[in-house]
Amino acid sequence: MRYFIFLFSVYLLSCSSISCITNDENIQDKETLPFNSNAIVAIKVKGEKNFCSGVLISPTQVLTATHCIYHMKTQRYASIEHIKVGIGENLFDKSFEWKPISKTGKLPKETFYSTEEFIERDIVQLFLQDPVPITPITLAKEIDNDASFYAWGFGEDQWGYMGIKKSRQLVNAKVEDTVISFTSGACRGDSGGPILDSENRLVAIISLSRVPLCVEEGKRIAQRFSFSSHL
Repeated sequence: MRYFIFLFSVYLLSCSSISCITNDENIQDKETLPFNSNAIVAIKVKGEKNFCSGVLISPTQVLTATHCIYHMKTQRYASIEHIKVGIGENLFDKSFEWKPISKTGKLPKETFYSTEEFIERDIVQLFLQDPVPITPITLAKEIDNDASFYAWGFGEDQWGYMGIKKSRQLVNAKVEDTVISFTSGACRGDSGGPILDSENRLVAIISLSRVPLCVEEGKRIAQRFSFSSHL
């Protein structure tokens, strides 16, 4: 069955694991930090009408979905200078700040020919040019299969509005080996945004969907990672 990518305004929601993430002494791994929703960010590529979401895991490091910075038509990654990370509550507010990045982490694959190829490869790391004074999200060392999970991002809400930061609980969430599947809770524009547990710890990154419309229920997936094994 065909997968769609959760991007804004098209039928697309957004490394097999955190092994593609470079170690950084600023990443907090000893205790859960106070939750700061400013760590939920937006991702924009110059020239694209679509946007994605992402999450700060250190003052300079952002996780998002690989497909958010990849052009399927040209089968190329976006140039570093064209990728921006946005901080704020509303993409369309004048106070919203866009920050340049200096580089990406290791890219999981050179060329993708279909959306299905992003499965288990849909986490990428972006490095900001300058650190931001925002408390990052804590990475979960393990996942409680019975926990409640929440999607964060700037995607479309139940009224059709996009670009405003929000969170929604995942419906019918199921923890699988490499993904968390769910039937509702994330939509277009939420790609690359974090899935947090009830203690606001990062457990996965929003990835793909088998349904094209936000109002439809159907299989959606978020790419999970193993903190203890790979970071």
